Formats: sequence, structure tokens, C-alpha cells
Amino acid sequence: MTIDYDTFLANRFRIIDAMRKDGGNFTRSFADALAAADPLHRSRLFTAEADLIALYGPGSRAFERTPA
Repeated sequence: MTIDYDTFLANRFRIIDAMRKDGGNFTRSFADALAAADPLHRSRLFTAEADLIALYGPGSRAFERTPA
């Protein structure tokens, strides 16, 4: 599963909620970092962990279970 940056930005609040709800310790902490990051650092975090973010993005079970 992959995700592009524009899709992430359009769905970031729901993705972050899904990561916080369904993720382990690292994923929950990473979600907190994404939520707190300014645009430059958010982009860097996305680049570093796009595969992890995609696991909680559109099309994933966690995303579908997370209210919009």
C-alpha cells in the first residue's frame, strides 16, 4: 500500500487519529509528532515513514474504522 503526500494532507487528521487509535507505541508517538510538526517537518516525517503512514491511510481497515 502506498500514499502520496497530497492524499496524506487531505486526510491527515483522520490518518493521525487512526494511528493514535490502532497503532503501537512507536506509531502513536509518530502520530503525535505528525500532529505537532510544522509544514517543513511534516513533509520530512512523511518522506521518512510514508509506508507506515500508508498502513493507516485511505483503504486501510484502521482508516475506515476512524470517523471522518
